[in-house]
Amino acid sequence: MQPDLKRRQSGFSLLELVVVGLVILVVATASYRQYMSLVVDAEIAAFNGVRGWLQAGVNLAMSDAISGRAGRRLEDLDGTNPMVLLDSAMVPPSNYLGELSGLAAQQAEPGNWYFDLDQRALFYRFRYRQAMPGFEQAPDDRVGFELKLLRSRADNPNNRDQQTLRLEFIPLY
Repeated sequence: MQPDLKRRQSGFSLLELVVVGLVILVVATASYRQYMSLVVDAEIAAFNGVRGWLQAGVNLAMSDAISGRAGRRLEDLDGTNPMVLLDSAMVPPSNYLGELSGLAAQQAEPGNWYFDLDQRALFYRFRYRQAMPGFEQAPDDRVGFELKLLRSRADNPNNRDQQTLRLEFIPLY
């Protein structure tokens, strides 16, 4: 006699469905964590890239002002918008919102740069708090920078003041 073929199983048992569901959940969780790590790394890289371009723009403006090529002095650049200095080297990044003030500056979307006309500083608002290495002390998701003209006594034979234009991080607290 043949075994009873009438009781053939069709579909999955409840245990098999639960096991497959758990495996899918574990794989999705691991994939999401890896994806978020890549997103945070991309934001850090983009932020540092723009910051590097800004510093290059500051250095170029400083050398132009010192040599007299640009027709402006270092004093004229003190407290101005650093994004303007990029005009000669490159266009501002696509996530630059422009010059904002008041409520518009406070409501700037995360992931964007903007120049706050009230504070006279350039800000970047981070999307993810984990993307703020070196700026953990910031009270919120913004990091501010301003152009400052620094004067110091130089160690030179003429004993004259030396001027330096710097892009400085400004604490918001």
